[in-house]
Parts: sequence; structure tokens; C-alpha cells
Amino acid sequence: MRKIVCLVATPIAAPLAAGMPENPPGNGPGPAQALLAVGVPTLLSGVVVWRDGGSVASSAAWTLASVAATGVVLLFLLLVVVLVIRPA
Repeated sequence: MRKIVCLVATPIAAPLAAGMPENPPGNGPGPAQALLAVGVPTLLSGVVVWRDGGSVASSAAWTLASVAATGVVLLFLLLVVVLVIRPA
């Protein structure tokens, strides 16, 4: 259960949640978007590990893996936008 939630569900849920708030004028994401992109995987993986009775070290490791997987998904989405949607 931990592996599925931390490595599959949270990397999909975080960009979806981060895309919900309004994008502020200017370049880059707003503070709400950045908070959701990091907060959603942290919260979900922490809750899942706590529910399964994991230790603090296990929770920290799964949270780190979840945030890293979310970063990989965000980089993949950026690559798709740059190379596929808006080719030069």
C-alpha cells in the first residue's frame, strides 16, 4: 500500500492539486501552487505510513521518495510542454 500511494498516487495528485489555484501574474508558480506541489505528497505519504504503523525514519524515507517522484513527474510534464505542445 505504501509503495502504491507514495510512488504512484501522490505524484499524480500533487500536480493536479497545484494546478487548481489561480496562476499569479508574472513568471513561475505562486506560493499556493508551490505549497500544494510539496505539501500534498508530504501529507499523503505521512498519513499512509502512520496508518500502516511505520517508524519516523520510514515516514521520512517514503516522504522523500514521494516528493522526488513528484519532481520527476513535474519535469516530465515540463518536457512535454516544451517539446510537444510548444515546439520552436
